[in-house]
Amino acid sequence: MIDEKTFIDYKNTLEKLFIIDNIEAWSPKIRSKYRIRTSDKKELVDPSIACACLSLNENKILNDLKTFGFLFEALCIRDLKIYASSCDGNIYHYKDESDDEVDAIVELNDGRWGAIEIKLGAEHIESAAKNLLKFKNKIDIEIAGEPSFLMVLYGGKNAYTREDGVLVVPIGCLRN
Repeated sequence: MIDEKTFIDYKNTLEKLFIIDNIEAWSPKIRSKYRIRTSDKKELVDPSIACACLSLNENKILNDLKTFGFLFEALCIRDLKIYASSCDGNIYHYKDESDDEVDAIVELNDGRWGAIEIKLGAEHIESAAKNLLKFKNKIDIEIAGEPSFLMVLYGGKNAYTREDGVLVVPIGCLRN
């Protein structure tokens, strides 16, 4: 077990070396019966660093889909941060007191925003879309505004819009 001071020293060093980054909690001006958690979330700046440190190759990653999912989420967050900053926006995360969470909230400086769930495989699209719709129902739209989009970002090949309006987008579509 690592003591708290050592952990904080390691965390600070990793931040100074740009290996991890803080993703702030989204805190729109909302009235909600749900208390929103406001602590930062730590993300890898580049998941390839973790792969190199853990000596992960293609076979090892494919045999551990849980780890692959964490690395995929870090990759997506990295790309989303780049694209959001080019549009004068930011990336946030959302988590409330009932542990409902959304992987990424894209918010532009003009107030427009969208919510994104990140999933490695297509088999998780349905649950991710349901989570986004549940999240949307928690937000006071009169205060926060209507989301510009709800999106499931995933590791597949096909992009489409579901009947409920949720976008399903492969990570490859974000590249320019």
